[in-house]
Amino acid sequence: MTAPNSTIYDGLPLICAREEIRVLHLHDGSGDDKVVCTLEKVSLDDNPTFNALSYVWGDATITAPVTINGRILNVTRSLELALKHIRNYHTTLTSDESGSRQALWADAVCINQDDTAERAEQVQLMNGIYSKAFQVLIWLGDGTKHTDFAIDRMNGLKYGLDTGFQVKPCGHPSMDDIRVEVVLKQDICEREWWRRLWVRQEFLLADGEPVFLCGQKSVVWSLLLLSFLTVPRAWDYPQLAGKWEEVRKDIIEPSTGERYRIAGIHLASLNSLRSLVREEGRIPLSDTFGYLSRNATATDPHDYIYGFLGLLNKYDQHRIRVDYTINPMELYQSVGRLLWTQHADDMLKNMIMSLHFHGEDNGYPSWTPDFQRQSRRGWRDHRALAADRSWREEAVDVRFLDNGENLGLRGIRFDRVDVVHTVPDSFSTISALRHHLHILEDLFAKFVLGSKRAQRDYPPDELKSGETLLELLTKSPLLEGDYCIPGYTDEEVWNIIMGRLNTLPADLASPAGETRRKLVTSRLMTIFSGKLFNRTFFVTDSGYPGVGVVDISEGDVVTFIFGMKAPLILRPYVEHDRIVGCAYVSGLVDQDVLDAFYENDLLQEQVFSIC
Repeated sequence: MTAPNSTIYDGLPLICAREEIRVLHLHDGSGDDKVVCTLEKVSLDDNPTFNALSYVWGDATITAPVTINGRILNVTRSLELALKHIRNYHTTLTSDESGSRQALWADAVCINQDDTAERAEQVQLMNGIYSKAFQVLIWLGDGTKHTDFAIDRMNGLKYGLDTGFQVKPCGHPSMDDIRVEVVLKQDICEREWWRRLWVRQEFLLADGEPVFLCGQKSVVWSLLLLSFLTVPRAWDYPQLAGKWEEVRKDIIEPSTGERYRIAGIHLASLNSLRSLVREEGRIPLSDTFGYLSRNATATDPHDYIYGFLGLLNKYDQHRIRVDYTINPMELYQSVGRLLWTQHADDMLKNMIMSLHFHGEDNGYPSWTPDFQRQSRRGWRDHRALAADRSWREEAVDVRFLDNGENLGLRGIRFDRVDVVHTVPDSFSTISALRHHLHILEDLFAKFVLGSKRAQRDYPPDELKSGETLLELLTKSPLLEGDYCIPGYTDEEVWNIIMGRLNTLPADLASPAGETRRKLVTSRLMTIFSGKLFNRTFFVTDSGYPGVGVVDISEGDVVTFIFGMKAPLILRPYVEHDRIVGCAYVSGLVDQDVLDAFYENDLLQEQVFSIC
């Protein structure tokens, strides 16, 4: 949005003590008529009736004029389109019982974006605005004939069974149901709204059921979620793979290169958090900074903290000062100190797995999470590196050392990283992936299995688990059973992904087995996206292989901090260490075995000084 004309807000100053906000009243219009509205202020203390809009601002350089209180204000094209559609097509959602149009709150207009003090005050009212709104309207963007069809089908569920989409007695989903699945998961749920940070708080705080608007159609959250969870999945019907591909080609625009996309946040996860907010009035910090913020994007780096402020408990809210003038890293450092001093157990057990840290000196302590640099990953990918439980929770020792500058963490020093290879975050072709898998295969053979493996007294060789390379790259608590893909041996799966058809059984290697091979490859790519893509493969001096955060380098140190679910990689720095991030290390997953070695004084314990 371009800089607002400050005179629009003349005569409408907001009194923070009365929890005052501004709301819009849309004037009548139709078609492509210009948007005209009136802006007024109300107090949340008076329980006004209004709807709150949740949307993506869009490109700030693409604007359109709207008339507010007789003056022109340039807003983003995204907001103008939302206001037009609400005015033209969604009057039944936005009118009261008498037929009068309800007021609307939209942040880009109702907050003076040029006034940083006002922005800071209004940020602290987000909880009240979205929880007291009559309805939260979520604008996903313009619709198509395909989204219209899918939303009509979703709305049809409320007239039938509560169980959602059901496969017909013949055992095959209908083409209509396949079409809904493709539109829902590869169009509607791929819209930018699912990735924006602010809108997640807006959705969770809604007191009533949120309503999703897509072009001229709307659907309530419960039906959208029910559809997402019950539409047939291609993986369950390998014999219909051709039907799914046919529908995708008809609906989805050709890929621009990235074949395996990462969505913003999983709908089931979002629903669980919404239920928690409605029951508890807040969500734990571990879910806020370690989960809800995953794959989130924000225009202002301060908002990686302020965008969730309304979801925190009062204790933590009061310890985070809203100030858009300070350096974002200073804000992150103060929040990091809050997390390490007041939520250390949760930090070690949950949050640290998905936070980004600076192993290189960036002018701030490495225990400061860089909230704006979290890598975009699947909604559960952080668990791919972790064990099911924390190790030695009873021995957690977290404290600030040296006048509060350095952070002390107790754990074991395990080994040093010797060789590394970083895997990119996406691949346009399977051949591009195989190039990297060949490199990993070679490193695994030389440094884990072969003659280049070092012989050392510490760490003990007995901890090695004997995992295959495929197990190392796929094994995690996210998988069920002994095999990464049920019905196939690990050797068959590896040879399929590597394209070694001459080693496969005849029925699988033949042209008739191509569909099965494609499904195995697709499934394995999904697993790899969680554990391998955008991560670094490494082998330690003693031949322990692992997979961890992308910043791991040769010379880094593998540790296991008490209270964590996964090893922590540290980087020696002068007389201290800096946090690099977490990793999965073969042999350090079975904590019963680790306990046995620890109790026999076979592991080196110390307090690490994190600078």
